[in-house]
Parts: sequence; C-alpha cells; structure tokens
Amino acid sequence: MLVVTELLTNAMRHAPGPCALTLELVGVELALTVSDTSAQRPTPQPFAPQRVGGHGLHIVMALAKNVYSRQTPGGKAVRAVMSLA
Repeated sequence: MLVVTELLTNAMRHAPGPCALTLELVGVELALTVSDTSAQRPTPQPFAPQRVGGHGLHIVMALAKNVYSRQTPGGKAVRAVMSLA
C-alpha cells in the first residue's frame, strides 16, 4: 500500500492531468504501474532527513525489487515490481 500511495502521490503532485494505476500479479511478483501526463521522468532528490517531502521515490526504491519508468504517448509510466514471496 505504501508503494501505491507514494507513486500515486507523485503523479498527482507533478503531472498536470489524469493518472492511472495498473496492478499485475505474475506468480509471486506484483507489478504496480502508475501512468500520468507528465513526460518528466522521476529522479530521486538528494537525501535530506530534515526536509519535509521529497522522499517518496527513495521509499519506493527501498521496498520494490525493481523500479523503472518509460515514456508513453501521453506522458510516462512508472513501474515498481515487488516480490510477494
């Protein structure tokens, strides 16, 4: 739930239009994909524990087995793959 929340929050905060969430279960892996209308790919902020906000991508990368983004015709899609084993 935390990975979904962080990815959707980033999409809603940084993209000008709608976003979508897709969940795929393949064996013991869950793939979470959030698509939005921004073409800018996410980049982790420098680590700063005293800063409020800007830690979402670090959280996603710490919890997921794999995180990547790709351009789409209407913006981008960010995918996080998590092992459920």
